[in-house]
Amino acid sequence: MSRSKLVAEGGQPALRAPLPAGGHGVELIDEEEISAASDVLRSKKLWRFAENSQCSIWEREISEWLGVRHGVLVNSGTSALTCALAAWQVGPGDEVIVPGYTYIATAAAALNVGAVPVIAEIDESLGLDPEDFRRKITPRTRAVIPVHMQGVPCRMDDIRRVAREHNHIVIEDCCQAVGSRYRGRPTGAERRAHQSDVRAGGRILGTRP
Repeated sequence: MSRSKLVAEGGQPALRAPLPAGGHGVELIDEEEISAASDVLRSKKLWRFAENSQCSIWEREISEWLGVRHGVLVNSGTSALTCALAAWQVGPGDEVIVPGYTYIATAAAALNVGAVPVIAEIDESLGLDPEDFRRKITPRTRAVIPVHMQGVPCRMDDIRRVAREHNHIVIEDCCQAVGSRYRGRPTGAERRAHQSDVRAGGRILGTRP
């Protein structure tokens, strides 16, 4: 059986053009973003409590866009997840189930509040496998953080069903899927949660049943 040579052996590379550098969209930053950031600094309104600050405007607009009552701007997705866990008083002695395919922030947020991240398998959606979520539950499990990866929503109906059976908190990590929708609603904005449905994607957006 013939095979093509590896590049190291003198073969042709599969990719003819280099991949974009930077990742996370930074290669798309241009003068529009630079100007917007400069405008905030010139305004000297750096806090949400300043009248008509960009922070307060953003929180209002993102809440309206997602159809939720409240939005809180924080500096990163890691901080959003940490705040969400702390708000639900998840801490030492608790376990938080997270998917094996995610950014390190998902597990780091659990560690930030003193909890233990428990790794579960993913399924074809690239998100948390609801059945393995069920298998990883122990008496110490307090919360689960499904992650919508690469813009693809998890099987949230099944995940919520398992969480509801065990009275677990569901915190959705939407950092990798901003703008995605699940059953017609933005991911993380579903109102039919058992305890809470908290979106963390650079912010915390909470809804109650």
